Order: sequence, then C-alpha cells, then structure tokens
Amino acid sequence: MKRINFTVFVVLSLVVALVLCGGCTGGTVDVTPTPTQPPTSTTAQTTQETAVTTTETPTTMPPTTSITETQGHSPGYVVITSPRDGDKVNNTDTIKGTVEELDDSGLNLYVLVKPLLGDSGWWVQPQTTVLPSGNWFVEAYFGDNVTPAGTEFIVQAIVSNNELEEGEQIYNISGYDGSIPVYVTLG
Repeated sequence: MKRINFTVFVVLSLVVALVLCGGCTGGTVDVTPTPTQPPTSTTAQTTQETAVTTTETPTTMPPTTSITETQGHSPGYVVITSPRDGDKVNNTDTIKGTVEELDDSGLNLYVLVKPLLGDSGWWVQPQTTVLPSGNWFVEAYFGDNVTPAGTEFIVQAIVSNNELEEGEQIYNISGYDGSIPVYVTLG
C-alpha cells in the first residue's frame, strides 16, 4: 500500500511541478527524488521523504505554441505553411498558409511579424491575399535595410473581426485566434 501511495504521490508531484513552472516551456524537468531540504526557489518540499526539483534550460528560440489550439477547425482556423521554423528569410519575403471558411465568417486575416528580442510590438503586414481555395499569401517585411543578418523574428497569422492597418504595432495578441508562431532568422 505504501508503494502505491508513493507512486501516486510522485505522479501528483510531477503534475504540480509542471503546472507551477507553466509547462516548463523552453526547459526540462528533473524529477529525480532528492533528500528533503528546506524549500528554496528551485526546490519545493513535497513530503518529509522526497522533494522534486525543477530546472529551466534556456533556449535561443522559445518552443512553438498556438494562441488557441482549435479542434475541429472552426471558421478562421489558420496555419502558416511557409516559411517553417528555423528558415532564413530576406528583408522582404513571402509568407504562405491556409485558412478555413474565412469568406462568410466576418473575420479578417492578418500576418504579424515581431523581432524575437527587444520590446517592439507585433508589426501588421500588408493586406493578405486569400484565394477561394483557402490558401493565402503576403509579402512581409523583416526589419529594414539596416537590420543585421542573424536577427530572429516571430511570424504569426491571426484572424480578427477588427480592422488592422499595415504598419500598426500591436503589443498584446492574446485576445486573437491564430496560427502556431513560426521562428525565422534574417539571412
């Protein structure tokens, strides 16, 4: 019985550790039991016998996650098909993708580009061309003619019932449904 309780305890501790570290995006979780220690910023005391330690591993580019993951592909479900994570882009490059049922939904499709580093907002790109098939494309801008090669950017396609203007900066896109972000590097 003690072994079952201990196993259940370890599993629950792992779940709690993952929740507390927000899924540990960009890192790993070390779930090796360690002797009990007083709680610190990296050690959470779970019982008198065992503690679980979480360790964040920094990465250059955050992992991709969607703003809203849609099951069943509702109207406005959008995907970026090109470029892909890790691709090199030019200062001006074509972004392509697909979107479902945009015509009658009252939604608009926008592509946003944001430098990975710095405090710049998301830059609204020129109007996206959406074909009857649901395929879309837009010529997007990655910095300007003085932006150094190697600069990393995040590309995000969103749908909105709001009108956004080319060149506008948006600092919070959490209220928009959109694609999984794509991380690219200026080549």
